[in-house]
Parts: sequence; structure tokens; C-alpha cells
Amino acid sequence: MHRIAPLVRGLLVPILLGSTVGSWAVAANVPYINGGIGRGEVKRIEASQGEYNLRLTFSEGPKNEYVTNVVLRIADSQGRTVLALDDAGPLTQVKLAPGRYSVSTRYGDNERTQAVEVRAGAPSELNLHYQPPAK
Repeated sequence: MHRIAPLVRGLLVPILLGSTVGSWAVAANVPYINGGIGRGEVKRIEASQGEYNLRLTFSEGPKNEYVTNVVLRIADSQGRTVLALDDAGPLTQVKLAPGRYSVSTRYGDNERTQAVEVRAGAPSELNLHYQPPAK
């Protein structure tokens, strides 16, 4: 294989895939899907969930209302960022190699970091719930 091919593929795939409804793309060779606004998007994301092994749901308040615009960073056990999104949610699904990861999020004034173990053959789920912004 030509040495430039992985570079070109790494640049073109996110551009081509990132332009569809929701965010379907690859970042740093990590496939992910992000979205969930409207029933159609939710159904598409749910239909593809078998392809991803880390499932994140972002919500707020007493009614667990979905939220968007969550700043998301996922780092591997070495501290290297493997996925960075500035507008995650309400549903984000990621395909990661098995291992331990740190999931850091910021929504409004709420920041948190949580460890997650991704195992082969068993999806991991994180439901990240935030307090509504002070009014």
C-alpha cells in the first residue's frame, strides 16, 4: 500500500462522513456516531448500536431531558485523547479497542471525569446526567 493512502483516508473519511445527519465520522481512527435529535435520528443510532461498544447518553434535570453541546474528551490509559467532540449528545456511540478509558465531559458549569472499562463482546454504557443551569 502506498504510504500516503492512510493519510488521505484519515483526512477524507471524517470530511465525507461528518456531513450527514447527526455526526457519523471517524476521529483519530475511532469510529463514532453522535446525534439523536428527533425520532428518525434516534432510530438510526439505535439501529447501529451493535457496531459500537461504548454508548453515552447525556441528559439533565428531573425529567432526564436529552442535552446537546456537551464537550466530550475520551482518553486512553496512557492519557492520549482518542476522541474529542465539542458538540456531543444527546446520544454518542464510540467503537474503541478493549481497555480502560477516561471520559471527561463539560456541560454548562458541570464538569466530570469518569473511568470506563471497554471489554470485547460487551458494550459499556454511561448515562451522564447533569443539573440544569442556574437561572
